[in-house]
Amino acid sequence: MRPSTGQGVDIVCAIAVNCIWGLAFVIPKYLSELDPALVALGRYFVYGMLSAAILVAAAAARGMGQVPWARAFAYAFIGHVGYYMVLVWSISRGGIMVVAPIMATLPVSVAVVGNVLNKDLDFRRLVVPLLLILAGITSLRIYQNSQAALQHVQVRDMVYGALLALGALSMWTAYAVLNARYLKRSQISSVTWAQAMGLCCLLQVLIGLPLWLAFQEQRSQALEWASNVDTLARFLAGILVLGVVVSWFATQVWNRVSRRLPITVTGQLLVVQSLAAIVYGSWLERQLPQWIELLCVVAVVVGVVWGVKAAYEPAAKGVQWAGRS
Repeated sequence: MRPSTGQGVDIVCAIAVNCIWGLAFVIPKYLSELDPALVALGRYFVYGMLSAAILVAAAAARGMGQVPWARAFAYAFIGHVGYYMVLVWSISRGGIMVVAPIMATLPVSVAVVGNVLNKDLDFRRLVVPLLLILAGITSLRIYQNSQAALQHVQVRDMVYGALLALGALSMWTAYAVLNARYLKRSQISSVTWAQAMGLCCLLQVLIGLPLWLAFQEQRSQALEWASNVDTLARFLAGILVLGVVVSWFATQVWNRVSRRLPITVTGQLLVVQSLAAIVYGSWLERQLPQWIELLCVVAVVVGVVWGVKAAYEPAAKGVQWAGRS
């Protein structure tokens, strides 16, 4: 059974969100001279300030009393600020060659954990497409990493980087599954929930910024780059795009599709994020993908289409997925 028209729109929206999230891997390349942690803090500062401004302007804060703030604060950390900081830390310690293959398993981890908790469908329907996705994207990342110049990374740093990457993978997997489960049974709107997490991100940034400054070896020089007009302009442009489009807008849309679609579907669609990052990177570097890369992408696409079809086959037996926006 095919998904309904409304569910088809939600699938398209989920794909669009992951295309937007792909920008998070491209924009930092233009800010390589800045501390990645500062870029992350700037991103979520913009997200939080925009959320606060909209709530005040729309007088929506009256409905915020129903928000479970402890949950919002926890989800803001494991799915946004904390996750991104751990990811940045893992890359700085172990390098992208160590981290990328681990993070490439995110679509599989979300789909598997989500299906274990929700029991959307028989795992036998999901095993083959998930293995195909895992094989395709892992092979792609390993191949691309093998083409990069091998950096001199200490074995200890590689181990730390891998452990941190596993931590980041676990954090976002937990966020995706728990957030979707909460939205499916909650009366709170997807938009309000996104603003609540934005406010919590702002609070975490206000806590994190002094800590970042405290750990700088030369605090007086930590923000010297701001005196360079070009660097400052690129920093502001970067965090505005990351904060407004990649975080604020994308989070609201993702909340909506997480509420309306099975986690087995949204989990698999996360693969589009990695594919989008690859396309953006190839376009910016003006390089066409190699045949091995194209073969891996085809395997991933086939796996996703197969997995989405498998997720909707039980609908013929009376299982329906719907939700509130």
